[in-house]
Amino acid sequence: MRKYLFGVLLSIFGVLAAIYFFVGVPNVYETNSLLPLTPHLYQDPTRSLERIHVAVWYVVPQDNRESQIENWKEVVKENLEKLQAFHENQFQGRSHITYEISPEPILVSQQGLLVRQELQERGFVFLNDAPDEYRVFLLLYEGDEEATGSEKDFVLVSRTLLTDESYRPFHATFFAHEFYHALGVPDRYEESAKVLPDGRKELVGILTSGDIMGRVRVPIEQTYLSRETLQTMGL
Repeated sequence: MRKYLFGVLLSIFGVLAAIYFFVGVPNVYETNSLLPLTPHLYQDPTRSLERIHVAVWYVVPQDNRESQIENWKEVVKENLEKLQAFHENQFQGRSHITYEISPEPILVSQQGLLVRQELQERGFVFLNDAPDEYRVFLLLYEGDEEATGSEKDFVLVSRTLLTDESYRPFHATFFAHEFYHALGVPDRYEESAKVLPDGRKELVGILTSGDIMGRVRVPIEQTYLSRETLQTMGL
């Protein structure tokens, strides 16, 4: 019996030795940890968007003073807060928006995007040289909604788009759409001419994406930034 047990043990140790010497042990390689995702400007990895600061002014053309509203700060704040929540969600908490609102309206003589040039000539500074944040300069414009427009780090949005009752469900969506243009994100729709029965031509938008850069007539809680856009911004 002892000889039998000894033989079994000898066989087991022999198998284990064979496994160790002939099969070997797995090699363990040190791998680099995954690099953290860092949000940046659209197609520009050199400009971080971990922190975005929005400076807001309410500009009123001299010939449109009768349309000036008193609760403009509340209007801006409401839409900024909705933008903050949307942005935090879309960027998975990796990009944060702060803001400051100018205390008083500013009277101007120019119209549309020319307002920026006028303000610069009057000593307003639109520099984006802070190393620890990206700045967006946003003008709430008391004027025609057709004047709404954006360029790099700058937004001019008609007050009408944020207060008109016919746009109520989409106020924050219009606001956010223009904000993302200031971060370099392009429109996701194309314009095409539609010929009416009477021969007149009318421009219509053709969606190339259903996200916030293509479709704006939806509540901001029901829209999103496309996966392609987020990937092009570092996520």
